[in-house]
Amino acid sequence: EKEATISAAMALGMALQLTNILRDIGEDARRNRIYVPQEDLRRFDLEESEILAASNGDGLLHHDERWRAFMEFQIARCFIYFRKAELGVGRLQERNQLGVMAALFVYEGILEAIRRNEYDNFRQRAFVPLHEKVVLVGKAWWRLREVNEALKQEAKVQGASGTRLITSST
Repeated sequence: EKEATISAAMALGMALQLTNILRDIGEDARRNRIYVPQEDLRRFDLEESEILAASNGDGLLHHDERWRAFMEFQIARCFIYFRKAELGVGRLQERNQLGVMAALFVYEGILEAIRRNEYDNFRQRAFVPLHEKVVLVGKAWWRLREVNEALKQEAKVQGASGTRLITSST
């Protein structure tokens, strides 16, 4: 269980950090910093110089299909990490669960905002407005109930199989 919790925490950290990187591409590029994975830029035939130009007013790259495909690839990667992280949230101390799950949902909201901004993370900062955050906290609470129920079922199955093993060996 401890290893699963650590793995989930690592997945959450990756998802949060990558979401920050995606949200801040324009700001970072204006400071001559590019944090997106270089191998992924190459995979989508993108150059750092294109990102730097787009962040300094060129304004065309977010219309380019290569950029949109690159961003969707990164967003999908984040969602995979977020899904891996969810069960781990249910393994945290109860008093910490809702805050962490709410952060997970709000960061997913940032990814959706990037989509709503049509992948223009050069001139527009993706954010989640307060009224959406309130809704997402409610969704996080509901998802947390589902996760905790799944973990209870998992524990029952593990407990039942452990009981059978003991019974069959005597």
